[in-house]
Amino acid sequence: MNKRITSHIRKINGVLHDAIFIKQMLWVGVFGFVVVVSILANIAFLRATYPNPPHPPDRILDIIPQNGDFVQYGEIFSQIQAGVMGIVVFSSTSRLRKIPRLFFLLSVMFMLRGFAITLTPLAQITPPSEYLAESNVIAQYFYHGMFFSGHSSSALIQAFFFWNDRFRGIRLTWFVLPFAIAQVASMIIGHQHYSIDIFAAFFVVYFVLTFDFMRIVPVSIRDINWMPWNTGWATAPSSRVNPDRVPNNS
Repeated sequence: MNKRITSHIRKINGVLHDAIFIKQMLWVGVFGFVVVVSILANIAFLRATYPNPPHPPDRILDIIPQNGDFVQYGEIFSQIQAGVMGIVVFSSTSRLRKIPRLFFLLSVMFMLRGFAITLTPLAQITPPSEYLAESNVIAQYFYHGMFFSGHSSSALIQAFFFWNDRFRGIRLTWFVLPFAIAQVASMIIGHQHYSIDIFAAFFVVYFVLTFDFMRIVPVSIRDINWMPWNTGWATAPSSRVNPDRVPNNS
């Protein structure tokens, strides 16, 4: 048993020190930084341009009494899911190598949300300052805007990302999905989002996970092995055939 654990740790360490993996993570880090800057800029624009956004009615929230305790419960479920995802990822070198792509997809989703909140300015039902400590920097700076729910989208993207991976015949998604659903339910019960924010998140998740981003990637950079899309897309770059390319038989 100790030899197996030692061997597995050695393999994981090998992936973490792999030059291509490091370059992929650095690329995603740069892209993520750009996304964070764009999100903060959009939030600043939103708060300056719409200081008093509308507070529309919500039929579902009108039925469910608000329970502020679920704001904290949602944060706890989020942390548990992060721990489960850590176990899922680091228990396999093949899944670890897919992490750059997961981070890339999450960054794409948050970038889309950063612009979406400025298109549909809605009043926050439960401002983070009412239930979360000021020391929670992420909540104070990023928990702004409503449509669509970034929490729900992030949790569900993580849950379905390893849909094709199994543990003893069971899809790994089923180990992560309960915590994602718990977060979604907590946001509804805690009145952190309008029901339409949650509803839209499912469509965003489906788009982010199924859209072939290779369609919009310039041909000149599709086959660069240190790009995150070379960790397993629907169509592998190396096997893609360009119908406009004339084969060179010389």
